[in-house]
Amino acid sequence: MDATGGFIQTVLDRTRAYLDDPSIDAKYDDNFLVKHVISPMFASVSSRINNSLTNPISVWIPFPLTQGTQYYALPPCVGEVWRMAIRNDDKYVSREAMPRTEYHYRGPNWKVEGNMIVFNPTPDQDYDDIELQFMHNGEIMPFITPATLVGPPVLATIESSGAFTCTTATTIVVGQDITITGTNGGAGIITGYTTGTKYYVIATNGTTTFTLSATSGGDAISTTAGSVSGLTCATATGIITIPLSTSPTVGVIDRRDNAYLGSTVRILTTTGIIEERIVSAWTKDNTSWKTTVRLPFTYASAGTVTVEYAPFGLESLYEAVAVGGAMKLGTYKKMPMSQFQLLQLQYKDAMKTCMDHFSSQQMRVPKYFERSTADNKLNDWRNI
Repeated sequence: MDATGGFIQTVLDRTRAYLDDPSIDAKYDDNFLVKHVISPMFASVSSRINNSLTNPISVWIPFPLTQGTQYYALPPCVGEVWRMAIRNDDKYVSREAMPRTEYHYRGPNWKVEGNMIVFNPTPDQDYDDIELQFMHNGEIMPFITPATLVGPPVLATIESSGAFTCTTATTIVVGQDITITGTNGGAGIITGYTTGTKYYVIATNGTTTFTLSATSGGDAISTTAGSVSGLTCATATGIITIPLSTSPTVGVIDRRDNAYLGSTVRILTTTGIIEERIVSAWTKDNTSWKTTVRLPFTYASAGTVTVEYAPFGLESLYEAVAVGGAMKLGTYKKMPMSQFQLLQLQYKDAMKTCMDHFSSQQMRVPKYFERSTADNKLNDWRNI
């Protein structure tokens, strides 16, 4: 594996090593290989994994429905829609929007049309807590770039109507959670405050001022303007921002809506622990791209970091993409058949290792467990 611990540089190094051709190294730079060789080859490898095994890679993402709205765009990474459901706090499905045949007397409920999911009948109310489970199709444009891991602000003053100011400029984003602890010795008042209360940013200028709510996206809390003393803010380090003007170090940013949902963002370091998380939200505002991860980072400190958006870390997966990319790149140069056949043998070996891993990843329950569907409930142990 490359010293960075990342997918992109590891695959690039191995792809070039398999070919060992100075003319290719001179003609095709890293950005070309990422866009036109590595990205499509990962989609190809993912397709073989997901469509050949009974334990493919699936992802849950929020997918709220609005009353009266029939059409919803699917993220480009959706390969196969499995479920539209509401899950309880234990993440078990409590309600499900069941798909039906096109000729059902009440309509199909939902169906996929191109890159849209269509509801018939139209939702009769808002469903803010519904989620979409899907199989990832491997469509991702990997890139490496500097970014900001959002950290906690330092309070300067409490303003009225739930607003606060910071002592120094920092990065603040809408949706960020902030936990306030301590006893305030200043004149400012947060109505109903107790130490350890978690709030959510609902408005901010991005650097020095912000407004808090008791719930995500809710109304502003009640405050009385005044000074602050003894209060400390903490935030879950699970939000990454990238300025829109950023030109990645390697690769390009996919500008399609929700392009990196279900993919992996990895914080690269040369000496520290490399952490990787699943992307649960990928949005854009007027100044930056914002990533929210499913589980906050444990070791990374807030501030400037180097991040990689790429497939998750698995040695056999890296190898399969690298040797497959070498075969694809070799066809550009019309490599000798003997060399191509050697690469084919390496590719088959790497894919066999991938298949072994994914087919045996979940062994304590039957391998068809993840394929339990609305029409085949007998495979679900909760229904026994």
